[in-house]
Amino acid sequence: MGIWNLVNDGAGASFAFQSVNAAIATNTSYILTTSFEGDTNSTGNLSLWLNGELKSSISGVGFLYAHSGDIGLGAMVDGSNFFSAAAGGDNYFFDGNIAEFVVYNLALVNAGRAILDNYLSAKYDIALVSGDIFSMDDDSAGNYDHDAAGIGQAISTDAFLDGRGSGFIGFSNPVSIDDNTYLGWGHNNGALTWSNLSLPLGIDGQLDRQWKSSQSGGTIGSLDISFDISSFEPVGSFIYRILVDLNGDAVYSDDIPLPQLPGGTANNITFSQVDLPPNTTFTLGYVMMLLPIELIDFQAIPSEHQVRVKWSTASELNNDLFWVERSVDGAD
Repeated sequence: MGIWNLVNDGAGASFAFQSVNAAIATNTSYILTTSFEGDTNSTGNLSLWLNGELKSSISGVGFLYAHSGDIGLGAMVDGSNFFSAAAGGDNYFFDGNIAEFVVYNLALVNAGRAILDNYLSAKYDIALVSGDIFSMDDDSAGNYDHDAAGIGQAISTDAFLDGRGSGFIGFSNPVSIDDNTYLGWGHNNGALTWSNLSLPLGIDGQLDRQWKSSQSGGTIGSLDISFDISSFEPVGSFIYRILVDLNGDAVYSDDIPLPQLPGGTANNITFSQVDLPPNTTFTLGYVMMLLPIELIDFQAIPSEHQVRVKWSTASELNNDLFWVERSVDGAD
């Protein structure tokens, strides 16, 4: 990978072709990440990573100035020649396939680059040599490798704490996060349709699509989780809840939904300050608002000649009091 500036734009320019390289094999898939770090006030650093491993880096390349024109992949100099150390090129073209090309208008440092590499690793099933921070995409975890995204922090000045990717769900605003700590997520490609199988008490429907989180490093405090619901709203009046499979048995009926209630807009809801357990499968559920309360637990416990009744609610709207009635035959 190379960079050059043949125009005398000012201080630090022009400069000749500078490159970083790594050996690759034919008929093999790779994740190639290149970063040019510099601006009009500092000389640039050019670095190359292959499958997450730093392969080559050079400093003092030159200053970076804004230029118009297209980005060329595999053929440069007005689309006619692959550019090598010779200014005119040597007529070599890239002979291969490029599945995805991502460009940023800033230099990704450790946190952002690690998340990008892991997204590409999950999507294209390319193993990383170094920096594999997502585990939800592994075969043993169920291959939750669709629309993978993440947040994380290498150090306090190198953090990426607001992530959504191309999916329907985003994580942001952790109240705290340790250095070298990352949280990733991906889904199982389930349909964005609602079902009523294996529901927890008080939940009327859940998405068939499920997500799994993957946490590595240290600890992450409570954070915000948002869903873009514009394409899969249920019918009627309802309240959304986050369902979690805390015991890992692949069902939600024996777990209690997280207590947070969402805010947000009609198309994008946000659950604020959620304590999501690490490495957990979760999805979105809803409660039909047929009653002014959302009941999450109800118990009737015999005690000698009496019955003790206990219940708890997740929400109450315009509710004044409770009436408890009893029957000896279930009818009268």
